[in-house]
Amino acid sequence: TFRRGRVVLAGDAAHINNPAGGMGMNSGIHDAHMLGAMMDRVLNGESDALLDEYSVTRKNAAVEMVQKSSEKNYKDLALVDEAARMQRNREMASAAQDPAKARAYLLIAAMLEHRI
Repeated sequence: TFRRGRVVLAGDAAHINNPAGGMGMNSGIHDAHMLGAMMDRVLNGESDALLDEYSVTRKNAAVEMVQKSSEKNYKDLALVDEAARMQRNREMASAAQDPAKARAYLLIAAMLEHRI
């Protein structure tokens, strides 16, 4: 859980993952954004159950998005098979040359694809 009583965790304190791809940093930014909004509402009189909502939402994001993306990033970086590395490099080069593919890739890397 990201919350126990008056203690609420965010960022690296809340979730550990492989650093490949910066997903921990991106997730921490999203944690801080959501937690700040929830804290503002609680401090302005709304129920502190909002902090439980934060806890569940961000933990699910850490497990479903951050862990899976970090694992994929690591596997991509650690490819041993020459053909697989060449295919990965072709896909990345193709994405870099195509603005729509580049944007899609960056939205996923920044964890923004579901917010836009």
